[in-house]
Amino acid sequence: MKNYGEWALVTGASSGIGKAIATELAKAGFNLVLVARNQKVLEQQANTYTSQQQIETKIIAQDLSALAEISSIYHIHIADFWFIRCMAMKSLLPAV
Repeated sequence: MKNYGEWALVTGASSGIGKAIATELAKAGFNLVLVARNQKVLEQQANTYTSQQQIETKIIAQDLSALAEISSIYHIHIADFWFIRCMAMKSLLPAV
């Protein structure tokens, strides 16, 4: 944590790889900013992490598949967090 800071921001945190990474980061003692579309699932995860791992959590319920939605999370000062991107953003990738 000394190299990365105390917080990690994980997108796609409600399921799959994003959830698995969030769980491992919580076990390692990182505080988490959890980003995904489903508020209820994020709240349940946050409660689990804070009670089992004694970490702090913040929740951002946003669909980041659209570029406009991504700018809505910049007020958090993303540079302060270890950013883990665990989502497909097809709309941002160049067409092949």
